[in-house]
Amino acid sequence: MSGIALAASPKLDPLVREVRAGVLPRRQADRPIGAWNLMEVVARGDKVTILLNGDEVVHEAPLPGLPPRGPIVLQHGTGRIQFRNLFVQPLE
Repeated sequence: MSGIALAASPKLDPLVREVRAGVLPRRQADRPIGAWNLMEVVARGDKVTILLNGDEVVHEAPLPGLPPRGPIVLQHGTGRIQFRNLFVQPLE
């Protein structure tokens, strides 16, 4: 299982903290194994929108209690995974 985690508390260890599950994606938009995926996550207030390879897979999912600041956790279940070109930008 791969995905993103939005933590309720930035002070706890990412592996043991309570994480809000969010919602399941609307559709499968990931590329075949071996190809890079592009994920864009936009959090505004307590709502999160996720685009995967340009396709909106989660639209304004409500995450009550989402803090305005905190750590970013990259998550993967088993096997090998690589990340590249990670960018964080404040929204205006």
